[in-house]
Amino acid sequence: MSMSMSIRAKTFLGILVTMALLTAAFGFSLRMFSQQNIQRVESHFGQQGLLRVENLLKEKQQDLEAFVNSIAILDRLWHFSSSGEDRSLHKKYFASIPVDFILIFDNTQHLSYQFQQHRFENYSGNIQAELGSSVNLICSPDADRLKVRSGLVIFDHQPLLIAFRQINQLDGTDSPAGTLVMGLSLGDDFWTQVNEEWQMHGSLIHLNGEKYSDEKTYYYTSKTLNDLHGEPSFTLRSGNYRFIRSFSQHNLVLFLGLFAFSSVIIVFITQLILDKLVLARLITLGNSLEKVGNEEALDSQASVELEGDDEISALGDNINQMLSRLRAGDLLLSQQDQRFSDMIEHSGLVVVAIDYASRIILFNHAAEKATGYQRDEVMNQNFFELFTSSETAELLGTYIAEAMATKEFSGDFHASLLIRDGSVREFLWDAIFEYNEHGDIENFIGFGRDVTEAKAIERRLKLINKVFENTAEAIVITDRDNRIVEVNQAFISMSGYSRSEVIGYNPSFLQSSHHDRTFFRAMWDELLRRGHWEGELWNRRKDGQEYVTWVTIDTIRDAEGTIKNFFSISSDISQIKDAEKQLHQLAYYDTLTQLPNRLSFIQQLDEHLLHCDEACNLAVMVLDLDSFKLVNESLGPVLADKLLQMFAERLVLCSSDAFLARIGGDEFALIARKQQVGHLVEDLFECMASPFIVEAQRVTLTTSVGVAVAPEDGETVSELLKNANTALYSIKELRRNSIQYYQQAMSDLVTERMTLAEMLRDALEHNEFELYYQPKIRLKDGVIVGAEALLRWHSRDGMIPPDRFIPIAEQTGLIIPIGEWVLKEACRQAKIWRQLNPDFHMGVNLSPAQFDLDYLPALVAEALQDCSLPAEALELEITEGMIIEDIEDTIKILNSLRDLGVELSIDDFGTGYSSLSYLTRLPLDILKIDRSFMEEVPHSRDSTNVVLSILALARSLNLKVTAEGVENQDHVTLLSDNRCTYIQGYFCSRPLPVADFEVFMQQRECRCINCQGITWNP
Repeated sequence: MSMSMSIRAKTFLGILVTMALLTAAFGFSLRMFSQQNIQRVESHFGQQGLLRVENLLKEKQQDLEAFVNSIAILDRLWHFSSSGEDRSLHKKYFASIPVDFILIFDNTQHLSYQFQQHRFENYSGNIQAELGSSVNLICSPDADRLKVRSGLVIFDHQPLLIAFRQINQLDGTDSPAGTLVMGLSLGDDFWTQVNEEWQMHGSLIHLNGEKYSDEKTYYYTSKTLNDLHGEPSFTLRSGNYRFIRSFSQHNLVLFLGLFAFSSVIIVFITQLILDKLVLARLITLGNSLEKVGNEEALDSQASVELEGDDEISALGDNINQMLSRLRAGDLLLSQQDQRFSDMIEHSGLVVVAIDYASRIILFNHAAEKATGYQRDEVMNQNFFELFTSSETAELLGTYIAEAMATKEFSGDFHASLLIRDGSVREFLWDAIFEYNEHGDIENFIGFGRDVTEAKAIERRLKLINKVFENTAEAIVITDRDNRIVEVNQAFISMSGYSRSEVIGYNPSFLQSSHHDRTFFRAMWDELLRRGHWEGELWNRRKDGQEYVTWVTIDTIRDAEGTIKNFFSISSDISQIKDAEKQLHQLAYYDTLTQLPNRLSFIQQLDEHLLHCDEACNLAVMVLDLDSFKLVNESLGPVLADKLLQMFAERLVLCSSDAFLARIGGDEFALIARKQQVGHLVEDLFECMASPFIVEAQRVTLTTSVGVAVAPEDGETVSELLKNANTALYSIKELRRNSIQYYQQAMSDLVTERMTLAEMLRDALEHNEFELYYQPKIRLKDGVIVGAEALLRWHSRDGMIPPDRFIPIAEQTGLIIPIGEWVLKEACRQAKIWRQLNPDFHMGVNLSPAQFDLDYLPALVAEALQDCSLPAEALELEITEGMIIEDIEDTIKILNSLRDLGVELSIDDFGTGYSSLSYLTRLPLDILKIDRSFMEEVPHSRDSTNVVLSILALARSLNLKVTAEGVENQDHVTLLSDNRCTYIQGYFCSRPLPVADFEVFMQQRECRCINCQGITWNP
């Protein structure tokens, strides 16, 4: 009875509690739907909507400014001209910008460009006029004129977001040319789209005095917004639908009362049914179950006894059946447990169980065999101390701890064991937990398999596979029928085919056009006979490109010797072949003209001489360009190289029947038959007749040709080249643009030059040089103001003219010590003569080799210091060719010399190729008119005009002029009438040795008419 009362009380109490909670929930809901809370909720949602809409407007304004600035970034590419011409903008570009219209107009508000789309696509009004009536769109020319202005304006009774900035003139002055304007409409369509995207109600902008929504349906939160001029012209409003207020609070109260009354009736009826039909029977069932539970074992015949045939009685019968099945299951479980124990004991897997304290409680026969320990030796021993190292123990401990935390193992794991003989074996483990009746983990059971050998094989296979996939050589494995079964990544990269495209196919699809069937037949014969083949093989990539590889192919046979597979390794040697080709090209061909070079020419000539007999008449022709050094100095190295390329192209056209090579600089050589030489030379001169056009400059080239014929002029390559060069240089000394066959006398001349060079080396040591001095006369008064030092050589064989030994001295480099001696000797003599004439100046010529010396200024300073000669007493003469070689270095050197105080003059002015513009940059004092012009004055009008032009140029540049080669009174008269400063020449005096020059100075006599009657200064 007490139990039934307890159940009744609990049931009734549960129903009452449920009713109380429901009543409280409805009361709380009623309070939540009060006027104050509804307004608070609506206000919160309205503020959130307002913030989202306000952020949207800021993003739209920033996007609009970014669009204007993005076009401004392209300002240098699309300058807008003052004429309004659009130079690069295009409608497609503007159509990609999410704006409604784009206007471009100049500073006078004249519209230059208008683009409309989206909401303004069909707008027919005057946007510029309507917009300009409320906004000043002209950017002021101040510091911020490039800043973008943006904001809200009222346009056509709707909100409009605009941004505008200045654009620049096309002329590069960056002066303002007008204004770029972009606009985005914020009308009804815009806000409808915003509300649909954000699932909001009533997000919009109110114009002051106008509204777009029904306030009876919405609760709004609002905020005032300023327009472009800072005026509060707009109100931003956002809210949510007042659906809560449509619910009647009165109806809610009535519904709550009806629900409470119905619930009370249901409670009493339910309680009555439980008492009469259920509770009494359940008490009887409970007593029977208590009796069964007090039995000692399930194998007793205890059962639940309950009378009747209702559902409670059926429940008792089900309980009795369950008890019978449990008794049968207990017997089956005992049998299964025995079978499981037998299975574990005789399993091929190592089975070890440990308890919570890591003590071994199960150790099967396979474990004994694998570890060498007997079961009795390990039972109740600590597993980790007996079988594992500290590292393995830590690994296993961590793994078991993680599994215990999740009550499941993550999968198989590897762990090694220390076996009895001290070795280490690796095992693959799986494990389970054994739980007690409370569901707690009680034991750990591990199932292991010795994988020591398998892991070793696996590591070896991984290593082989890694090598296979990462080797730089392409590997292809085929079956015995030569069908591809495997390829590596190198093959895929090399051939361009993917793995799926080649597996199962014969590699013959890689064949190129370089090999025929005979080649492949021989390859397969050797491969099948020897089991190995290697060599070069051309293949074809997927894209059709052919490439060369070095391939090694081997056979793989089984134990019976039957071929199972073919294994090929190939390396792409295309780069090596290309490198060999490039090396051959570099070794045997000229890089500038692509003609065979000197080495190739020698090999070709040597091959011809092997088959040359007394009647072969093999001709070697050596040619070079006349005066190419001056052309090179005038054009510069880059254009000179281009000119050589053009010259080589013409040579190829006019010498197709001969072997042509460039053997150095501007020197070329040909191999031909003697009978062909005449026709070749005629064709050559004809090809050279028309000028070359180099960078809009017309250049006319001439060439001289030297010819040596085998076998009479030589039987070896060196003899023929030497003699052909001898003939070439012989003709160049006599005349240019001509041909000369070799003669023995020419070799005698070369021998003489070599002898002269050896004599020059001794001349300086034996004091065989002497300076002669040619007087320099000031034309206006006939005063001897100085002299030019000229070198003479008194050899043991007599006087040798300068035009014979100076070129040899320059070629051999002896001009450097000789020139140093001339400079010092001339300075020493000038010091002596300045004692007789304090205004005396000494002129010394500098050779090109001296001018290239880095220490030239120091050398001049030393010569002046050694003899205490004032710097203004020394005049250094340079030629035009020395100036134009490198104008910048020339200016630097001349400035260094000028800083010493010496005078600088250009010798032989007018005979070179220099530009007259250089004269304005060079620190010069004197121009010297070359004697070649004076020889034809006054008979030649051209020469006379050149002389007069040089005199006029010198006066305009404030330079003094010295005329060389003055031979007669006509020269003197012309030069005097045109204010020439100084004269030199045989009309006054020939070059004199020191003693004769001193006598000339003492007599103070000159034959010039305008010098008569003038008293010479002492």
